[in-house]
Amino acid sequence: MRKEELRTYIENHESEMIEDLKSLIRIPSEKQAAEPGKPFGAPAAEALAQGIEILEKYGFAVTNYDNYAIAADFNQEEKGLDILAHLDVVPAGEGWQETDPFTPLIKEGKIKKDKHESVIFRRDNSHYEKLDGIERCIDDEIPFEIPKNWKWTRFGQVISLLSGTDFKPEEYNDKQQGVPYITGASSLSEHGVLINRWTEVPRVIVNRGDVLLVCKGSGYGKTVICDIDEAHIARQIMAIKKMTTLDMPYIRVFLQANFEQIKSKGQGVIPGIDRNSVLNLLFPLPPLLEQRHIVEKQRELFNAITLI
Repeated sequence: MRKEELRTYIENHESEMIEDLKSLIRIPSEKQAAEPGKPFGAPAAEALAQGIEILEKYGFAVTNYDNYAIAADFNQEEKGLDILAHLDVVPAGEGWQETDPFTPLIKEGKIKKDKHESVIFRRDNSHYEKLDGIERCIDDEIPFEIPKNWKWTRFGQVISLLSGTDFKPEEYNDKQQGVPYITGASSLSEHGVLINRWTEVPRVIVNRGDVLLVCKGSGYGKTVICDIDEAHIARQIMAIKKMTTLDMPYIRVFLQANFEQIKSKGQGVIPGIDRNSVLNLLFPLPPLLEQRHIVEKQRELFNAITLI
């Protein structure tokens, strides 16, 4: 029974775990000169901090030994197994062809470099995007200037996007059996998920903290942060999976700020947003702390407007 529970848990959280792994791979954690409180340099300390956040999210009790190492305990019982692992890496070196050491992609069941990765950079006071080895100026797409410690990227480079799938009537119920089944805009309120259907055969799982985006039918473009532990989403819904490297309320603010642009991508007799329209959005990426400050400021301003 324990083995089956573990297998089910991993299956239900596989995409989240992969994103956690990607967040560690993206850190160029080679050893560098020591700094105060960072004996192996800033990147290695960043990798440890990211590791701590991930471990604590999964319920481990973590001890940090002055940024030399961390220990994570599953519980307070007598130890039966110790596992040693590195979060830092050896020097990456040169000559990488099949992979880029710090740009992960899942391909053929393995994490590899995305050969179609979009890289946006500045040169000669202009913005350029390199895609498939071809550079082009994208100044006409950049909507505003950003601080030096931010960067422009395509939304799909930093998120994991799920697309839902529908069920046949015999695959869902109204008897609260199984997990909630989110069918569309009518299942979402401003504050969370409204539950009136369930399924015992979930396939596309969203979890608490994911950002849900209505992508088809009336109400398309609507967003909400999932406030239940898990649910299956229908094809009218997309989900941006929760990640430790992003503030999910900031992701929702970004989508709301681009509401008209997203809705303008609606196609067909029944309006809908395709995946590429979401993944190709230009995304201003601040440091995590600044993402949180932006959300706090927005709430503060909206509360002030409400009072007026």
